[in-house]
Amino acid sequence: MPSNAIVDLTSLRMSADFKYQNATTATNAIRYVPQPHACLRSATWALNGNTVSGAQNQFHGQVYEMIRRSCSGDSRVKSREDEYTDVPVANLLGQVTDKQFGSGNERAASDTQARRVILSEFLGLQTSPNAPNWDTALTGDCRLTLQLNGAEVCMGQADDAFASDDFDWQWENVEFLVDIISFSDPVYDQLMSAMLAEPEAALLVPFNEITSQKSLLNSNIRFNVASQSLDALLFCPLHADHTGATTISTTSGVPPAGLGTLVPKHVQFSYRNGSGALASANAAMSDSAKDATFFWTLNGQVMPAKGATSILDGAEFTKELYAAGKDDTNQLFMGYSAQAAPIDAGTIPASGTAVYPGSLNKEVAKTYARVNYLDYNAVVAIRTCLDVPASQSETRTLSGVNTLGGSSQCSLSLQGGWYNNNDSAILAGQGSAIMSIGAGQVISVVY
Repeated sequence: MPSNAIVDLTSLRMSADFKYQNATTATNAIRYVPQPHACLRSATWALNGNTVSGAQNQFHGQVYEMIRRSCSGDSRVKSREDEYTDVPVANLLGQVTDKQFGSGNERAASDTQARRVILSEFLGLQTSPNAPNWDTALTGDCRLTLQLNGAEVCMGQADDAFASDDFDWQWENVEFLVDIISFSDPVYDQLMSAMLAEPEAALLVPFNEITSQKSLLNSNIRFNVASQSLDALLFCPLHADHTGATTISTTSGVPPAGLGTLVPKHVQFSYRNGSGALASANAAMSDSAKDATFFWTLNGQVMPAKGATSILDGAEFTKELYAAGKDDTNQLFMGYSAQAAPIDAGTIPASGTAVYPGSLNKEVAKTYARVNYLDYNAVVAIRTCLDVPASQSETRTLSGVNTLGGSSQCSLSLQGGWYNNNDSAILAGQGSAIMSIGAGQVISVVY
């Protein structure tokens, strides 16, 4: 960030040209642009060369997507589609010759055709109430470092197999923009210097700090998270094949019938039963998952207090944390249907034909059902603070659970019909960190 300036961290914006590095020899191949935040493995903030935020979250893109779907509505997604933040779905796949989608789709890229992407949310210090007026004269040099994921964030379709390097990608022409505030006189600097010159004086800055880990599904998963105020616990299941690019087999460029909703496996938060089947594949659909239960144990306390809780009720905890009392503020039950449905002209194409309803009218193919939550958006988030994190509290109150003690233990118990020892889970804990900034750029952080 600019030195000796007041920087608005909330205005920070990265833009780049996304493209694939290599030409593909696959027949009728289309390679899609991933969500830009999914491309990030980590986003770390450093002051004067010392990392202060982000180091404990090495699954940044997936954790961000967990939170995004839990606390942003469909209207927000539609207003930001030009930034490729919307999750690619099956209805946006189509024939190679299609003018609106397929090879003519601006969600597709190649080794010669780049697509502009924009990224503006990096968590960490950006969540501080001081972020709009971050003074680098007080904090010292402020640096954001982004580390990137690989081919696992990508998705494509073709008649035959892709080569191993077909999903190698890069960002070109990367630019960062940020607003700064300047004063024509030195009064502000004099006031801040005078304040910090007082004995024991310090500027206290709270911000959200996330710890994450990935573990193989099992009946009991230990989670190491140390925070003076742990404000929320989250987890979501991931398919066993989430570590590679997602590919769809087509016939003459046409996807198969019955794809339903599809997202890259990297961010498909999907529950599967003990046989590895999706809830939608069972006759009872979502109710087939009743015997799959979860509960957290935190410092000897069981959460929820009732103990084993069905995954069917997981979304209610997530909504209570992120969307209680708000309108249009989650996408947990939203999906898309590739089955026959009315289109703008009023005709009904047969399922499995070259024309998919979502290819012509994305809105008409939307579905809202509990099974969409289990198949694609199975995020469970539980509040462990009194109300909101310190950075969002008017009084800056720490009200979460203290897990800094040596005897502190946290574990996730999964009982019943889970695809144990095959699928994995992302576990995340959001805590409140407090940064103390003193005179002479003396900085300390208690997590």
